[in-house]
Amino acid sequence: PDENDKTTWSFELIAFVRGWLAATAK
Repeated sequence: PDENDKTTWSFELIAFVRGWLAATAK
């Protein structure tokens, strides 16, 4: 469970960061 939670958290974080960068890149 720990590994899965960390993977999901990392994926969510990456998606959030990428979206933020895309929004600020304009």
